[in-house]
Amino acid sequence: MELRRILLRVLLAALALAALAGVVGVVTAAGNTIWRIVGTASATAGAVAILLPFSSMMDKHKWRAGGLGGMVWTVVCYVLVIGLIWDFELLGWHWEATAWTLVAWTLCGLPAILLLTLSAIPETRLAARAGVFLATATFGLLMLSLPVSFLSDWSTSNKMWVSGSVLGGLAILAVANLVHGGTNDRRWWRWVGVAAACAAYIVAVTGIWQETDSYVGRQILTLLVSLSGVLALTNLAMLAPLAGQQHLVRWGTIAAAAVCAGAINMLIATEHSPDEDLWGRLATGSGIVAGCGSLALLVLARINRRFEYRPEEGSMLMTDIGLTCPRCNKSQKIALGGAACRTCGLRIEVAIEDPRCPKCGYLLYMLQSPCCPECGTVIAAQPQAPTVEPGR
Repeated sequence: MELRRILLRVLLAALALAALAGVVGVVTAAGNTIWRIVGTASATAGAVAILLPFSSMMDKHKWRAGGLGGMVWTVVCYVLVIGLIWDFELLGWHWEATAWTLVAWTLCGLPAILLLTLSAIPETRLAARAGVFLATATFGLLMLSLPVSFLSDWSTSNKMWVSGSVLGGLAILAVANLVHGGTNDRRWWRWVGVAAACAAYIVAVTGIWQETDSYVGRQILTLLVSLSGVLALTNLAMLAPLAGQQHLVRWGTIAAAAVCAGAINMLIATEHSPDEDLWGRLATGSGIVAGCGSLALLVLARINRRFEYRPEEGSMLMTDIGLTCPRCNKSQKIALGGAACRTCGLRIEVAIEDPRCPKCGYLLYMLQSPCCPECGTVIAAQPQAPTVEPGR
């Protein structure tokens, strides 16, 4: 709470400075310095505004990793933006290198923040950790291409940049295939999608560095990428909680994705042939159906999601509790802490306590299993409150 209060004050101060510097710049027709001050204040305000939700995530044990990653990402972006505004040569780099670093950091950092947040969920933990590793590797490849370009070896630099970009794209497919449905998940075919993504990267990198563009190589690469993509979509679609006829949406989406993948492969195989236009139209149409179906699955999954009670939000607003006076049997609301019955004056002390895991402190409201869902600690059965008869 104190951190958010400080961030809000910094945000207000930065906005005030930006407004003041902007007015001064307009009135005095000042040079670049005053407008750089405006840019710095605006960048500071923007960075603080982004830091606020990440600081809120830091307060929750489950999302702490994502919150910390988001704050680190924001600070690095802020430093790079300040370097661009003031034309600093950060680490001896020119502004072009700083700009490309900002682009790479943004493209790799945002998915990494999401994956760090998802690492708290058991079903996505493996996929999230693999995704963070692949995002780091992608950023490393993109960054290695910059010093190579300074040595005037543009060909090698371009190959490294393209290799990093391809790794980032195929990493999305691999991560999507790694998401599982729990400890009893028997969908072994997910690993076929992971293997296909890895094989596709090997084929792509071989072609990039050997500077080959063979017809067979394009066919193999297309087949591997489309296979991994269809399996990734199928894997995620199978996780959507659906009911009744809604299952038709799932199977229709998977079928459309399979048709789209097949049409794309046929499009590559029949290149420069009379059937090329037909396969292109089929791929486009089925791709649109698959995309719309995927969005529909997200909407249906949200609609069918079981209501999630959030005690950490409701308990903060709880100031009283409804009960029946054990002496006069009068139903009434009593303030938490202590109060007297409004009818007979009986003094009643009321206290509430959140059920939490004794090891990690996770809230255990509506616990359906004997173990903590966060750390797996066995939770002992809590004794029930005794029943008090009226007049006793």
